[in-house]
Amino acid sequence: MSVTVDTSVLVAGASAEHPFFEIADGALTRFHEGAGRLVAHAVSETYAVLSGGMNVPSNIAMGYIGQFTNRVVAGVQPELLPEVIGELAASGLKGGAIYDGLIAVGARDADLRLLSVDLRAKSTYERVGVDFEILLDA
Repeated sequence: MSVTVDTSVLVAGASAEHPFFEIADGALTRFHEGAGRLVAHAVSETYAVLSGGMNVPSNIAMGYIGQFTNRVVAGVQPELLPEVIGELAASGLKGGAIYDGLIAVGARDADLRLLSVDLRAKSTYERVGVDFEILLDA
């Protein structure tokens, strides 16, 4: 099964100073060696975190992200977005967890195993029914 990574892995993998860098680096190696694909919502969220909260210059953030987008990006089809948001809302998701849910649905629907270092997202991933691995559990 091919893998994808969520924003937590992408952000951690962007800086050797991040406490989860080594774990993320291993996950990104799995991504590159397999037929890994990113989920669109993870791409945009990673750019937002890097260029906003981490204050990485836009061109550097895009250069980093670009190494992972040389394959077709997965994601929720635009025409299905209202239905998917409804599915996520019905499962009890609200607030910022909706973004984790969109990443999970994109991974689930593309038959990708989702790798994460975000313990907070675990319950969201369980609700969505995506095949996932929280790398901190290992």
